[in-house]
Amino acid sequence: MYEERVIMPLFLSNSANLNTNALANKFHHLDRIEKERCRQATKNSNDPFSMSIAINRASINYNRYSDIIPFNYNRIKLLQQRPNKTDYINASYIEAPNNVRRYIATQGPLKETIEDFWLMIWEKETHIIVMLTNQIERGEIKCETYWPKEIGNYTMFKDIGLKVTLESEILDSKATCYERTFKLEKLRGRDIITESRQITQLQTIAWPDHGVPDSPDPINNLIIKMNERMQHCNRNSGPIVVHCSAGCGRTGTFCTVDSTLALLPGLQQNDSTDLIFNVVQHFRQQRISMVQNLAQYQFCYLTVLSKLVSDYERPQSSDPLQSDPPSSFSPVYCAHDNPPPVSPNQPGLRCKKRAWTKEEDHALLDSIIVELSGRWSSICSRNELLIQRGPSMASQRFKSSIKHKLLSGENSKRPRLKDDEE
Repeated sequence: MYEERVIMPLFLSNSANLNTNALANKFHHLDRIEKERCRQATKNSNDPFSMSIAINRASINYNRYSDIIPFNYNRIKLLQQRPNKTDYINASYIEAPNNVRRYIATQGPLKETIEDFWLMIWEKETHIIVMLTNQIERGEIKCETYWPKEIGNYTMFKDIGLKVTLESEILDSKATCYERTFKLEKLRGRDIITESRQITQLQTIAWPDHGVPDSPDPINNLIIKMNERMQHCNRNSGPIVVHCSAGCGRTGTFCTVDSTLALLPGLQQNDSTDLIFNVVQHFRQQRISMVQNLAQYQFCYLTVLSKLVSDYERPQSSDPLQSDPPSSFSPVYCAHDNPPPVSPNQPGLRCKKRAWTKEEDHALLDSIIVELSGRWSSICSRNELLIQRGPSMASQRFKSSIKHKLLSGENSKRPRLKDDEE
C-alpha cells in the first residue's frame, strides 16, 4: 500500500487568504503582468511574446477570436505541406512547472480548420482530447462538430491522407461528459492504411462560457477519467490536446487544476508557495488569458480544495490488493517533436441558465471555501490519519445543494471575425 501522512498545503490552509478580495488582488496582479507583457510585445515583432504570425494575412482568418491567438515562440507548427495552406494553427504548447504535465491548448475548430486540427492530432501523436465546451451555447456556435456524428461513420481528409471513424460514444453522468473513441488512420492513396491509432475524446457538457460549473465534482471526475485513460496510452504518446471555444478560459482553468494536483505531492510541508498563482502565471507566459476571469480563478482554488478534502475523507482500504499503484505517467513529446522553447455527439446542448448576480456568486463561493477549509482543518488535525494515493484517486463526491453561477462580470464579447456565426 502506498501511504503518506496528511500534509496541509499552507496556501490553502487559511480561508482568509481564499476570499474574494484576496483572490481578486492576486488575479488582477496577474492581469497587470500580462497587459505589460503584451504591450511590450506589440512594439517589437522579435519580442518572444510577439503574436505577429497569428495576425498576418495568411493566418488571421483561421482564428476564432481575434484577440486569443498564440505567441510566435511556442505556437504549434503543422509539418505536412498542403496546397494553399501554411503551417499555422491557433494552438500553443503548454508545459506545467517542473514538466509535471504537457498539453496543447487550442481553440475549438472552425469549419475551415477541422482538417488542420486532425493533422495536428496525428503529427503530435496525441491520444487524448479534452473538450470543455458544447458546440452551441446560448444560440452561438462555440466549436464545430469536428467528428462523425454517427457510430461507424467516418470522415476522409484526402489532402492530408487521414480518415477519422467514430467507434463509440457513451455518456458518463458522474463526470458529466461524453466519452468518444475514434479510429484515426493514415492512408496512402485512396484506401491503403499505413497506420492506425485510437483517439479518446472527453467532452464535458457542464461548463458555460466565461463561467464555471455548478460544482467542482464534474471537473475533478473528468480529471480522474482523463488520468485513467492516460494509463492506457503509450509512454511515447504526445501532449493531451485541451480546447474550449477560444482555448484560454476554460482550457486554462482545467489545465491549472490538473497541474496543481500533480504538483502538490512535491510541495514541502513548510512551503507557503501559492501553486495556483504560480501555475497561472506560468501558463500565461505560454498562451494569452489562460484562466480568463476572476470566477474561473476562484474556481481553481475551490476545485483543488474540494478534491483534497474529498480524498482525505474517503474510507481507507487496509488491503494492499485494493489500493492503486502510484502514477508517474505524464504525456511527453515524441522523439521527433521539437518541445517548446523555455518561456523568457449532441450539437445544440445548452448550458443551464441561472440568474444569480455577481455579488451573490462571490458570496456563495466564499461560504463554500470557508466550509471546505473548515472541513480540511478538521481532517488535518487528526495527526495519525493516513492517505493513499493512486492514479484513479477515487473520492466521495462533494455533497452540496448550493447551485451558483460564477461569472466575473467580464461578459462583453471578444472581437469576432467574419467567419464566426452569431
